[in-house]
Amino acid sequence: RLYDIRYIGSSFVTSAGFMMYNDVGPIFLQAELMGSAYRNEFLMSGYKNLSDATQLMQESYLILEIPVNAGIKIDDFKLGLGPVMEFLLDADSDWSRLSDYRNRIRPMDFSFQFMAGYNIGVLHIDIKYINKFSSLAESFQLGEDIMKYNRSANRLMLGLGLAF
Repeated sequence: RLYDIRYIGSSFVTSAGFMMYNDVGPIFLQAELMGSAYRNEFLMSGYKNLSDATQLMQESYLILEIPVNAGIKIDDFKLGLGPVMEFLLDADSDWSRLSDYRNRIRPMDFSFQFMAGYNIGVLHIDIKYINKFSSLAESFQLGEDIMKYNRSANRLMLGLGLAF
């Protein structure tokens, strides 16, 4: 392999959706349904079909996320954890410009989240760390090269919700 691929970052993830919340004494359950959009960016150099210049390669995603948290609630503070299911709604990739690109985007993916939150009446303020199970480069393959990039698109998220 005579080319170099470097991950340079991701855009902010923007999400909007619905939340269901229920607490029974010190235990709570919170489920959400959200549409989320984000973009990953890579720098690529030395690839056979491109000029010698470094190319910016972008991947854009629109996903439906279903996070579910369960945990403990003490007064208005809550600590929880749980799975996140992700369903691909749309994707666009600059990698597809390359002749030997192979799309390996999964229609469904999973993550796990840890959450700390605070409720002020009907307002829920949550901070979540989402640990994605798949790596950044699992969505594509170039020829027979399997990308062995072990970094995943983990993220820290601030959520604001209203409960009715």
